[in-house]
Amino acid sequence: MSFTSIETAVFVIQETRYTYEKNPIIHSEVDNAISEIQTMSLSLGFPLSDRIQNIQARILELNTAAKSSDSENTFFIKDTLREIENALEQIKTYQYCSSIPKESITELTLCGDVTNFDFYQLANIQKLDLSAAKNLTEEQFNSIPKGLLTKLKIPLQDTTGFDFSGLNNIKELDLSRVRNLSSEQFNSIPKKQLTKVKLFHTDVQRFDFSNLISIEELDLEGAKNFTSEQFNSLPKDKLIKLSLLGINLRSFIFSNLTQIQELDLECSQELSAGQFNSMPKQHLIKLNVSDVLLTDFVFSNLDVIQELNFGFATGLIANQFNDIPKQPLVKLNLSTIDLKNFVFSNFDSLKEIKLPLSKNIGEQNTKYLHENSHINIIFS
Repeated sequence: MSFTSIETAVFVIQETRYTYEKNPIIHSEVDNAISEIQTMSLSLGFPLSDRIQNIQARILELNTAAKSSDSENTFFIKDTLREIENALEQIKTYQYCSSIPKESITELTLCGDVTNFDFYQLANIQKLDLSAAKNLTEEQFNSIPKGLLTKLKIPLQDTTGFDFSGLNNIKELDLSRVRNLSSEQFNSIPKKQLTKVKLFHTDVQRFDFSNLISIEELDLEGAKNFTSEQFNSLPKDKLIKLSLLGINLRSFIFSNLTQIQELDLECSQELSAGQFNSMPKQHLIKLNVSDVLLTDFVFSNLDVIQELNFGFATGLIANQFNDIPKQPLVKLNLSTIDLKNFVFSNFDSLKEIKLPLSKNIGEQNTKYLHENSHINIIFS
């Protein structure tokens, strides 16, 4: 049986890799997928002979490794499957981009080398994902028609010379881990319609956040040089999802997070009980305070909380935990918490709880969890 489309080839390889990661002893399934890919690669008519030859060479190596039961082949096989999958995705992209006029494209994800791609022809592009694009140049980016773009992802790119000023309709923007993004570039971006921004591990020194008047989701995990002045100037009346993982939160004001629903404070430094307790929590359904000192933090007003991650937190005592409304909870992480005098009760909606393997959770709590078999218990 031969493949009738690139999509089928990608699907088979993906399924093979996922299955292999769960159960390494599936040599027959690996061999079957290899046979399918071999048939496909021999019948492809695209001008990508070097890529096809590379796939075929890797297939032969994979076939040899798959027939061996040596554990040392495990990572090789998984990496090779992933490489084949990426190659097929590039072929799929090439096939797609070559078969239709670029003027007709409204949504596009590009993988691999884009050296010869003519971005200026994307006259009606609305959503563009360049997360896996390589060798993107200043000239190419600046030639992209940006007037209709509502969603743009360019993480990991070197943004030297990139012109963002024409993004007049942009709503979602991913600038995670970009290099050489200046404050002048960021501040030139029209922001009145922006609802989602990701600046994961990006240097945001002197970035102006005060005009993000429509922002709903903001990811600042690991952002460098993010200050309290920037945070306090940020409009928060529509903000529902916020990540400040790893950020020093000294002098940050949280009292105006009136709509917040999801909040990630893991590994944050200098977060005081006063700051946390002043935060409105009437809409908060997901909270991560792992690896945070929680002395005197109040959790009794988490009335709608569904996911609560204490993880590696310190300073949490029984009175704080016992006051948490338990009925809405679906997922609870107590993986390193000393559970002395903690009371497990009213976990009516709880589906998953992570508990410390090395600590005694108490006879009554053990009995409660045993009697409530709907709760999945994970020890770590």
